[in-house]
Amino acid sequence: MTHNANSYFSVSPRQTGIRRAAWSALVMLCLLAMALTLRVAPSRAAVLHALLPGVSAKITEGVPAGSPVSSTGPVSETEEIAGGSGRVWLAESLELEPGHSRVDEFDASTGAFLSPHELNEEGGVASLVEGLAVGSVGGEEVVYVGAGANGEYVMAAYGESGKLQNIWNGAGTVNKSFSQSGGQGVGALDGVAVDNSPSLETKGDVYVATRSLEPPAFNVVDVFKPEAGGREPAKALGELTGTCASPGVCSGGEVIPFIQPDRVAVSAFNGDVLVADGNAERCIDGNAECSIDVFEPVSGMPGAYSFLFKISGTPSGPLQEIGSVAVDGSNGNIYVLDQGTKDVDEFTATGEFVGRLTGTPTGPSGSIEPFDSPRALGVDSLTQNIFVANFDEETRRNVVDVFGPDLVIPDVVTGVASELRPSSARLDGQLNPDGEGEASCEFVWGTTTEFGQIAACEPEKVTSGSAQVSVHASLSGLQPDTTYHYRLQATNKNGTNPG
Repeated sequence: MTHNANSYFSVSPRQTGIRRAAWSALVMLCLLAMALTLRVAPSRAAVLHALLPGVSAKITEGVPAGSPVSSTGPVSETEEIAGGSGRVWLAESLELEPGHSRVDEFDASTGAFLSPHELNEEGGVASLVEGLAVGSVGGEEVVYVGAGANGEYVMAAYGESGKLQNIWNGAGTVNKSFSQSGGQGVGALDGVAVDNSPSLETKGDVYVATRSLEPPAFNVVDVFKPEAGGREPAKALGELTGTCASPGVCSGGEVIPFIQPDRVAVSAFNGDVLVADGNAERCIDGNAECSIDVFEPVSGMPGAYSFLFKISGTPSGPLQEIGSVAVDGSNGNIYVLDQGTKDVDEFTATGEFVGRLTGTPTGPSGSIEPFDSPRALGVDSLTQNIFVANFDEETRRNVVDVFGPDLVIPDVVTGVASELRPSSARLDGQLNPDGEGEASCEFVWGTTTEFGQIAACEPEKVTSGSAQVSVHASLSGLQPDTTYHYRLQATNKNGTNPG
């Protein structure tokens, strides 16, 4: 059996007759249940990310006083983040100017504000927080921002100068709009992405996710091939409307419609298109599945896509409320901000779970201060830095926590307790150094999930290698009729895998 991802066992006094038989049966059932719920170690190494406090503080400072922009001061309510080419953009609702918004650009490696790059509301465009992506058309950089204008959802295209160039209204889509139908506001534009992959066929393509409860026709992701200057084409290239029962291309009645596509991202690594789908309230209640649906463009067929796979959760449980999805363009790793669990989950380009960001370190002890209210997520493929916008309920401050690239840490698997005696037991597990040098391990254990006790592994250290090594620890002095919780954890030069 497991509890909060940690194993446990019970010890009992020496008994005879029927009571001994009952105890033996209980032990066997416990061991069987534990064996059934153990998870196999991932085939890829576990990872962690180091907090970059200097970069975090610099970005959180926001726009320096004296900058030639309309507003200065700390970052405000960050709703969207886009990263790429060594830079990061933040779409913010301004706390000191209610009803107004802006998009600021920063250096991804230092956190310095890149003056004078601030995109402001202009030309009737407002609420620049409905989606954010950066791409290029004909060699010119274009920043695409989901926004509002004249009571409708639109997409605003800003040029390299930071000035508004074009406004997209979705007239060339099947729905003829990003939000309207017969004069009734029914849809909502919620996600924007650009293909920055090397593909000659799809590079520069723009994706816009819209969602609605009724009519379901607005639950789509429209795809465009932008024209010069970032202008909206007369007709959309195509649209994604849902997944398939199995990997491949499907159409018509074979398509399983999206529930509510809320975010979209495109991998600059391989051109895969990722759609965050699911109604958060229904997902949390267990009445629907929140997932990241992954597609790839079909070569030679513009606007056609093949369904690859979906990510529906982690070893800890299903996705609950997808707030953001981002892809590291250097290796294809996928990052998902789950606002339900308040974590950032990391997966490989093929959907394999490899790690999780749960908060920021609080000191040398390695303890973590959990994210309070994470709002947005972004990744810069040049530095491989990860940006998490978080609102601290206690200090009432908006911060941007920046984390460095993947650091490989040892893989561990906590095994089943054995040799159970009235006052002793043996803990077993497996450790894989993953080729990152010497790794040490220990079992933490105690009568609660806070543990409090440490038992050194035998062997205590494992030299570099990429194979699993069996480790164990013997416990003594245990109290009868007591449940103990335990977990194997391991450390190398990069950090600790808590198991």
